[in-house]
Amino acid sequence: MNSYNLYLEAINLYEQKNYKKALNLFLKVLEHQNNYLINYNIGVCYIELNKFTDAIQFLKKSLYLNKYYENTYINLAYCYYKKKDYKSCYRIIKEGVSAINSDKLNNIEKNLFNLIIYGGENEFNKKAK
Repeated sequence: MNSYNLYLEAINLYEQKNYKKALNLFLKVLEHQNNYLINYNIGVCYIELNKFTDAIQFLKKSLYLNKYYENTYINLAYCYYKKKDYKSCYRIIKEGVSAINSDKLNNIEKNLFNLIIYGGENEFNKKAK
């Protein structure tokens, strides 16, 4: 099976919530092509498996390869949030706001600021995919 077909199968498995198998296929695709979207999808699979440290590694690589993909910032910040590293969480969103003029990122930044200052849960806990 070529890497494109592996990629499509991985997407299909992800949509079926079979994150481990999807992750394994994305990792195989990564052996043949290293781009931001493959790294992003690997990171998101790790998020679904609650492996936030692993997710951070691949989401950072995705960001390095393409700093204009909004969801990478959101999911990377989410990982830091889940690890209770609020400083890194806020820093990533600020970087996203600087790189991309996005209403979504601006709103997340405001919500995060309030969360960090006032504590408690808010809408940020609902991650974007």
